[in-house]
Amino acid sequence: MRKAKLQKEKRDLRQRPEIKMEDREDYWKVKSAVLHREAVFREKQRQKFRRFCFQEAEGPQQVLTRLQELFCQWLQVERSSKEQILELLLLEQFLNILPREMQNWVKERTPDTCLEAVGLAEEFLRRLQTAEKSGEQVRKVRGRLMTLLSELRWFKCRPAGYFC
Repeated sequence: MRKAKLQKEKRDLRQRPEIKMEDREDYWKVKSAVLHREAVFREKQRQKFRRFCFQEAEGPQQVLTRLQELFCQWLQVERSSKEQILELLLLEQFLNILPREMQNWVKERTPDTCLEAVGLAEEFLRRLQTAEKSGEQVRKVRGRLMTLLSELRWFKCRPAGYFC
């Protein structure tokens, strides 16, 4: 069963990113598709590493061996420098400690570095502040409208011939 799962994963990896025939000549679209595919792959590998359980192997030695395999697949240690690996670990932890709504928003934009993630988190906060300010303005306008409506109702309900 495990062997079949590994073979399916290898087949999935060999598939080219989803890109329309007419877009295959556009360098930027191809590059974007490849980078997106790599980001998705890396996230799946990270999840496998983080979700691995002791019960999935037969004994401590096999657990450690499997963890090492998953770790190497996730961080691509044969292609990554020490600094890149540390960056990924730090990025993962940074994303995990963000408040849930901010975390989801930042993760949707798939930052590759900690600096990108910080910039996105700051942008999220700016947008939130702008929305709150807009919300305050809407509440003020709504309050003014309610005042005008109540004055209008009072004006319509007063007896004919009544002047201030």
